[in-house]
Parts: sequence; C-alpha cells; structure tokens
Amino acid sequence: GHVMGMKTIAEFVESEEIRQKLQEIGVDYGQGYLFSQPLPLLI
Repeated sequence: GHVMGMKTIAEFVESEEIRQKLQEIGVDYGQGYLFSQPLPLLI
C-alpha cells in the first residue's frame, strides 16, 4: 500500500497483540472487536 501512496486498513483486529504487530509493520488503520463490536446502521 505505502509503495503506491495508499493507506492500509487491517480487518479482524481482535486483540492488543494483533494491533501491536500491525503497527510494527506500518498498517495505518484497523477495525475489529478490539475497537468496537458491530453497531446497527442508523438509517
């Protein structure tokens, strides 16, 4: 991603250990149960 000037997003970030590894390899964003459970869409 970064070679092409793009941001990277990791899915399924479920633990602090995973978050740390992703940070070490330069991932920009994460989503998953570590941050929040899925929320209903507000329409």
